[in-house]
Amino acid sequence: MANSPMAYPSLDILVCDSDRAAGSLLAAELQSSDLVSKVDFVNSVSGADRRLHHDIYNTVFIDPLSLGLEDASALIFSAREEFPNIVFVLFVDRTAAEALGGSFYSGPRRRFSHYFTLDKRTPIAAFNNELATVLQLCRKYLGFRDPLGELQEIRAQTARLVDSDSRDTASAIKEFSTKLDKVLSMIPGTSIREDVRSNTVFLSCRFADSQYIEGLKELLAEKGFEVVTGENAVGYISEAILQRIRESEFFMCLMTRKDEKADGSYTTSPWLLEEKGAALAFGKYLVLLVEEGVEDFGGLQGDWQRHHFTERGFVTAALKAVNQLRSAAGGNGS
Repeated sequence: MANSPMAYPSLDILVCDSDRAAGSLLAAELQSSDLVSKVDFVNSVSGADRRLHHDIYNTVFIDPLSLGLEDASALIFSAREEFPNIVFVLFVDRTAAEALGGSFYSGPRRRFSHYFTLDKRTPIAAFNNELATVLQLCRKYLGFRDPLGELQEIRAQTARLVDSDSRDTASAIKEFSTKLDKVLSMIPGTSIREDVRSNTVFLSCRFADSQYIEGLKELLAEKGFEVVTGENAVGYISEAILQRIRESEFFMCLMTRKDEKADGSYTTSPWLLEEKGAALAFGKYLVLLVEEGVEDFGGLQGDWQRHHFTERGFVTAALKAVNQLRSAAGGNGS
């Protein structure tokens, strides 16, 4: 019997944040998403605990800093044990978290480094894109869960509702029926895999370098590649950008001169270096186009994956780089 497609569930979300303005804004954005079934908002740890025990959620957005780090951490870890199929998203100011000098990720909270995160300082222009990416990641995480574990949690939630008069029976039955339909659609199963799209290239570049970028995009398209960029990210290395890199089959970085150093060499954009580091971490096939004079591009890839260029020699270097990618993709490189 062939495997059925992975069923990604809709999201029943609880937002927990003592910052009423930030929490309310997030809740409003979530309610406008087609991926979300319902959204509730509480502004205290005790309120979140009551909701989790008297209602049904599969996703929680929470700010441990605004709520009190110790109390919020205790809630998160106790809820993770009692409701293992809920995914938690840290809705925090990353700068404030880092300012705590490591205590934010100390002890049991070292697990926070593996949680999905939505940075409260995300630029407005990038926020909707970032939020959409986090929601997709939550759905995928929930879709990969063991159906038996899902059924066991529904059973436990049913028992809690039997002892509660917080909602009428008909409403509870309707919600459980919907959730069981989702679980049953998962039973045939499918293997977990990265959603990498064939013949896609993430092009990491400074968008000010338009004299190079448009021609490079056209060249990649002529060779059969779909080009993905970090456009609209406003210079911000976000979860959305990381997801674009993760889903792309290949990675190409155009490293141009930024600032001249005392020795006459040049730096390149730190955003490019971060994106390149992410591509290496994700195991992507990398090709670098490096402008002469730039020396801070790192040394984790061999010379055969790096093509240097001057302004006059860019076309030749770009052809070599794109043909290299074409060869890696199974083409003849011509």
